[in-house]
Amino acid sequence: MTTGVGCRCSMLFPLGALASKQTFDSKTPVTNSPPASLTPLIDIKTDGEKTLPVVEAQLEPLQSSGGLTYFNGSAVVPSLITVVGTGNTPFDLLTANTTYRDTFFDAPLDALWGEDAPNNATLYTSLNLYYAMTSFAKAFGKPWHGSLTADQVLKIRGHIQAAKSSGLQSRYWDLVAWPVSTRDHVRDMFEKEGIGMLNVDDLESANGRKW
Repeated sequence: MTTGVGCRCSMLFPLGALASKQTFDSKTPVTNSPPASLTPLIDIKTDGEKTLPVVEAQLEPLQSSGGLTYFNGSAVVPSLITVVGTGNTPFDLLTANTTYRDTFFDAPLDALWGEDAPNNATLYTSLNLYYAMTSFAKAFGKPWHGSLTADQVLKIRGHIQAAKSSGLQSRYWDLVAWPVSTRDHVRDMFEKEGIGMLNVDDLESANGRKW
């Protein structure tokens, strides 16, 4: 997102129209099986400290209508829309309000497990984050000979389980797209290991394989 106008027109107006047609019980905190929710990613490209307050102000109509998932100071209360800030979204500013917030963050999935796990990994919880994400290409490169190695599978398993233990939805982006057999092999492995959100570009193919 680069401008407030772009955010309002391309995302908030359609979501607001959808929310006005839906009803949702927002009185029950999230459990291990939260209700289905739309999860728009707001990718801030400009100065995060200046842009985040503008974004949050534009979310106010959805907040007032009860359409946003929010943190009430002790638990997450679900609703139809769960907003996640990424890109230049400033974590410290986003979590500064300890009694209410309706924008969540995304953790670096590749830094939650193994020797790369930071000392402050305990900050990455479902009270302030929703996704744990990373680029597949950055974390693994291109699979050789069309399949993942045993070490790569172990790393994927560690990432996914670390995200689950923190109550977060794991997601890889920038996936291998070709050859198709390799793409499907990687996605099948994600599904087998229990990925939180499967990233797909070819919707027709994904629907055909029931992903």
